[in-house]
Amino acid sequence: MLLAQVRPAVGRPERPLLEDVIGVGIEIPPSQPYPRMPAVVEEDSTAEGGRSPDASRSDDASRSDDASRSDDASRPDDASRPNDASRPDDASRPDDASRPERGASGDEDATARAYPSHLLARGSVFRRRHRLYGPIVLYGGRIDPGKGCEELIQYFSEYVKDGGDATLALMGVKLMPLPEEPFIRFAGLLSEQERLQALEAATVVVCPSPYESLSLLALESLAVGTPILCNARSAVLVEHCVRSNGGLYYADRDEFVEALTLLLGDERLRAALGRNGRDYVRRHYRWDVVLGKYERIFAKIRNAR
Repeated sequence: MLLAQVRPAVGRPERPLLEDVIGVGIEIPPSQPYPRMPAVVEEDSTAEGGRSPDASRSDDASRSDDASRSDDASRPDDASRPNDASRPDDASRPDDASRPERGASGDEDATARAYPSHLLARGSVFRRRHRLYGPIVLYGGRIDPGKGCEELIQYFSEYVKDGGDATLALMGVKLMPLPEEPFIRFAGLLSEQERLQALEAATVVVCPSPYESLSLLALESLAVGTPILCNARSAVLVEHCVRSNGGLYYADRDEFVEALTLLLGDERLRAALGRNGRDYVRRHYRWDVVLGKYERIFAKIRNAR
């Protein structure tokens, strides 16, 4: 009886849209910074000021306390700081109390400007760990012929033979042999954080499987703003590309080579596709959006009784 009442609501001539049947949400991850940057900041400040970070922090704390008490005599470390003799009275300088806070943000900006661009670049953690340079085409998942990896390697080899300059990086469980080519790198099975770093480092993420019911790889790539290149034999992947306008799809080797050449050679196009992909995931695949859709489905079922 219930099925007869619900059938008019779900009986469509075509399959439901993806977001109506999705059972998983995707969080928009924060950017993955280079992990050693705070340590280097402290070393730089030590080299410039001639004092250790701990001494600088203790001096800043005592300076702010003295500004509120206006009593230099109570500072035990004044004798060890020769430039304090030229300071007649900290209380007479009203900006000393706020100087440490103001200097913190200024030091951060100066440090960011002083860092090499390859450390501040997106995905620098993954690139440095695996010694990858230049454009990266990334695949993540089970590495076997059933996921389209054999065809992917064949197509990518043709791209390199035609003069393409990029590296194909594969992360996941390896269930097939990989050719020993300089343009193919196996990154192994990565943790969740390393996976996000890899998705950020990728210039393009490729989804070669012809059989996908959702493709978390595609959604995670779109969530971090990396464009995708998908197999056109998968209707789900094609729908992701069309509805998000966040990637391209290919049907054969020639289309793969041309699409990959276009994506790797046009930075503005990649940036636009990346923005579209993030907006697509934000509108349709965040957990609060997914749960809201299920609540509406349950409400329809209750109202159909």
